[in-house]
Amino acid sequence: MVRAPDGTALPLRREPGSDVVGAPVPAPGLYRVEVQPERGAAREEPALDFVARLDPKESDLRRVSEDELKAQLGGSGSAQVASSALAAEGIHGTPLWSGLLLLGVLAVLGEGALTRK
Repeated sequence: MVRAPDGTALPLRREPGSDVVGAPVPAPGLYRVEVQPERGAAREEPALDFVARLDPKESDLRRVSEDELKAQLGGSGSAQVASSALAAEGIHGTPLWSGLLLLGVLAVLGEGALTRK
């Protein structure tokens, strides 16, 4: 049996030909699962408890426009939102990998020279 966050018991439903058991989830919150062995009293099983979050907008991974993002964040005064065009261009700068590679080679050569003395 599954207990809703308000304590009401929810009916379990087993899928035909499967070991999967489900219950309706009418509200967000913590749902507690009770198991009842063939012999013995029902008891809570904390390892089976689960949390339901029902707002599908929180799982929506589509891109939003800059105006919509500003509206969701409370307007342009509450957050800085970079222009999509500028963000898509990326930052152009001086690549550091060549200088770091040169420093690494010099460090290895310097270590070799110091080790021979």
